[in-house]
Amino acid sequence: MAKRHLALAVAIAALLIVLSAPVQALLAPPVLLCNMTQAGLEACELAVTARKKIPATPPPACCAALAEADLACLCAFKRNNLSLLKYLKIDPRLASKLPARCRLASPPKC
Repeated sequence: MAKRHLALAVAIAALLIVLSAPVQALLAPPVLLCNMTQAGLEACELAVTARKKIPATPPPACCAALAEADLACLCAFKRNNLSLLKYLKIDPRLASKLPARCRLASPPKC
């Protein structure tokens, strides 16, 4: 009988954990990198990844996110994380040109 109660308690606990995961995701703070949210970073993905065809202009959502970003922080992140950028297939040269392509002032020596 005790084993049955224990199994039932474990099953209920597991169910509560599974059901609470979406709530925790909603309450979790958004991922930020240099004041850019994950959505902002994703909006810029096509403009900075090494692909055969790069869009002529970055998506408006990308430029809007970049306008709110800490560009000096992004430049420092780029300089200090080249291997991570390579792993993520982000071209640092394209990333450096992105502010100008969005008609934003680039930090010096970026």
